[in-house]
Amino acid sequence: MPPFSQPITDAHTAGESAEAARRLEGHVEIAVDLEADSMHAFRARLCYLQVGTDDDILLFDTLAPGVHAGAIAAACADPAVTKFFHAAGNDLQYLAEAGVRVSGLFDTYVAATWLGWPRLGLADVVEQIAGVRLGKEHQQADFAERPLPPALRRYIADDVRYLCAVGRAARDACRSADILDEVELQCRRMADEALARPETAPLNVKLPNG
Repeated sequence: MPPFSQPITDAHTAGESAEAARRLEGHVEIAVDLEADSMHAFRARLCYLQVGTDDDILLFDTLAPGVHAGAIAAACADPAVTKFFHAAGNDLQYLAEAGVRVSGLFDTYVAATWLGWPRLGLADVVEQIAGVRLGKEHQQADFAERPLPPALRRYIADDVRYLCAVGRAARDACRSADILDEVELQCRRMADEALARPETAPLNVKLPNG
C-alpha cells in the first residue's frame, strides 16, 4: 500500500488546470471523482473534478472560469490508462455532457458487487482494503460554495486519495475469482452508454458513495 500522503493541488484558473493536467502524463492509473450541487439545485452543476494518483491529488474547480472537465480528456480517452471510479454512473454522464470520453474504466462499485462484498459504499471498501475510515458527514454539503471550506476540501480529496489502491485490490480480487472479464465488460458498457446519451446529465440524484 502507498503511504496515502499525496499533496493536494488546487486548479482555480485555466493555467493551473492545464498544469495540473500535465502532471497526469506518464501515469497508467488514475482515480477520478466528481462533485455536483445535486442536493441544492434542480439542474445540478458540476462543481469539482478530483483526480488522484499515488503521487498527487488534483482538485479542478469547474465553476471557475477556464476550468473544465475537458482538462483530463486526453487521460480519460487513453485506454492504456486505467481510470478507477466508484459508482461511476452519474459521473460518466457529467463527463459525457462535457464531451469527455472514458476508456479504460474500472468501477470499484461494480467490482465489489460482482465479488459479493456485503458493503459497497466507497467508505466501506476503503476501510476494508486500506484500513482507513472516511467521514460521511459532508455527503450532502453544497459543493458550489466558494471559497470551499477546508473541511470540504479534505473531504473531496479523500474521495480519490485511496481509490487507486482500492481499485488495484478489487481488480486483483476479480482476477482471482475469474470474473475480471465480466466486470470490465460491464464497465465498458457503462462508459459507452453515457457517451451515447450525453444530454441525460443528472438532475438531482447521485448514487451513494459512503
